[in-house]
Amino acid sequence: MKRFGLIAVILSVLLLTCLVATACGDSDTTTPKGTDSATSTAPTTTAPTTNSDETNPDETNPDETTPEETTPDETNPPITLSVPEQYAEDEGAVWVQRHMPTTIGSRTGADGKEYEWCFYFTIKAEGGHFKSDPDTNESGLAFTTPDCIYIGKVTDESTGTADTYTKYDITYWETREWWEIWCVADGFVPEDGVPYDIYLFFRTDENENHSNYPDTLLYIWDFEQPFVWEKPAEVVSEYGDIEEMIPDIDQRTQLLYHDTFLIDDTGRLKFTFKSDGDPFANGGDNPGVSFTMFGDLYINGERVEIVPDSYETEEHYIIYMTIQDYEFVSGEEYEFVISIDSNDPSGTYCNNPT
Repeated sequence: MKRFGLIAVILSVLLLTCLVATACGDSDTTTPKGTDSATSTAPTTTAPTTNSDETNPDETNPDETTPEETTPDETNPPITLSVPEQYAEDEGAVWVQRHMPTTIGSRTGADGKEYEWCFYFTIKAEGGHFKSDPDTNESGLAFTTPDCIYIGKVTDESTGTADTYTKYDITYWETREWWEIWCVADGFVPEDGVPYDIYLFFRTDENENHSNYPDTLLYIWDFEQPFVWEKPAEVVSEYGDIEEMIPDIDQRTQLLYHDTFLIDDTGRLKFTFKSDGDPFANGGDNPGVSFTMFGDLYINGERVEIVPDSYETEEHYIIYMTIQDYEFVSGEEYEFVISIDSNDPSGTYCNNPT
């Protein structure tokens, strides 16, 4: 049976928690070209004056005219498109709205290979970009092909845009249903805490049954929230050696803490985790986390028991368990180290099997 587990990070309020899970191109640098709007002044022309000793009352000298000087409109300067924006305009690309925040992390691809830096993009239904195949019921997203990714470090925080962008080839492409995409930008390694502006380009096929935009370049660009990758904090314990509590911790994937950590009066614990790295595959009617079972729980370095059969999951990110015979003191701080294991012999619902 393939195993995976998790450890939650230390929560420093009244209760602390820590949880880890074994879940489950070369680039061409391009710089946007600026447009110089140098002042343009029209030449001054003067009509010639007729000098003649003879006077003719019917003939008059033409007026001397000087065209007004013209200057650029300083209130409406010319718009300069970034390289990916220009690419989208030149190709007639259609924008696809992003759904959940973009993430990046390790992933075992559908091709069986391990990818250390695999992007996870999600799209909204607005726009009706994809249809289901009338014969197979498979979403049109499955018939798309990758084009490229433009990535630039954000230099203008007010707009979330970059001065320069690097174009990356896409070396791995995977889709699921009509809204999930995994892909690898060849050679891209994120820097901790650095905001990036990202454009993902991909193309639909020619089949009108697969998309409302057949044979069209689509792109995902989040203009509201730049992408930022933050290195997960090292899992350490103030109460002992973490590798003694979880001997195979290096083979497990850390599940990042999501929101409020709770323990009720009966000792029932509620832990929630983020979807960063997409740690669990979709189980159809049952999310992938439902194919897990309890591993170990340490409180302040001491291994404790949970009530048999009290381990439960809810939706795709919530875990419950009831702690057995443990008394908490109001106002004290506690450190929790929780591990869970796979209950899926096939490994189908664990995206990073060990």
